[in-house]
Amino acid sequence: MKKLILLLLPMVLVVGGCKKSSSPSIVGTWKISNISGSYSDQASPTAATVSVIYSYTNSVLKEQVKNSSFVTLVNITISSELWQFNNDGTFSIYEDYEADTSVTPVTHTLSGWWDYTGSTIPNSDIVLRSAGTPSILPIGGTYFIQQVTDDQMILTVKETNSLSTGETVVNDFVLTFMKE
Repeated sequence: MKKLILLLLPMVLVVGGCKKSSSPSIVGTWKISNISGSYSDQASPTAATVSVIYSYTNSVLKEQVKNSSFVTLVNITISSELWQFNNDGTFSIYEDYEADTSVTPVTHTLSGWWDYTGSTIPNSDIVLRSAGTPSILPIGGTYFIQQVTDDQMILTVKETNSLSTGETVVNDFVLTFMKE
């Protein structure tokens, strides 16, 4: 009887230990619902800094560009900004928007591979690997997961790049998505 109990105990531990993860996943199609943040670029330590502030309301992304001598405001109407993450590690981003300063709308598609460098818990991150980046904002391929639920995903980008030329670029963005 002792042998039977000892033989069954590892089976119970193995079967009991195989629980499906209940944490939400980024896999699926996500539609942008909010964008906020800023971008700044100082070409050299003595150059004026160009700053861009972004805010989003009712499908319009407002881009306020300013430096020491000018301020401009550009309104970008976003028809579609969909990010699709697939189980097989591929992603696609579909962008369709038009700035009030442009003659034609921009339609941009980006695809590649994605992976977690951590998990879906806060402060983990997703790396997008492709030949390009989303075109609506001046940000690259690493996005930190602030929150992911079954119906909402919030990604942040906070990075400072100092180049050997003396140029400094700072990105600080929050992207909020709703599950499609």
